[in-house]
Amino acid sequence: MEYSYCLDCESLAPSAWRYRGSCCLEIFLWLFFLIPGLFYTIWRRGKGMEPICSKCKSANVISPDSPRGVKLLGENWRDKVP
Repeated sequence: MEYSYCLDCESLAPSAWRYRGSCCLEIFLWLFFLIPGLFYTIWRRGKGMEPICSKCKSANVISPDSPRGVKLLGENWRDKVP
């Protein structure tokens, strides 16, 4: 299981994932403007998914194994995981 550290709520929790952009905007564009809807869908899916905090839904997360994560959490952060 992949964990992430949230810089906003300072929680260490399993990562959640979401597509970038807005689902509501994508549906609106598909319903009223077919070609822009297609381009927006391609852009959203092409960017891939981004990790988010599973507690506060913020996209401001880092990996605990990154240099900054190790500095904030310490070398043995795995001992802190429930």
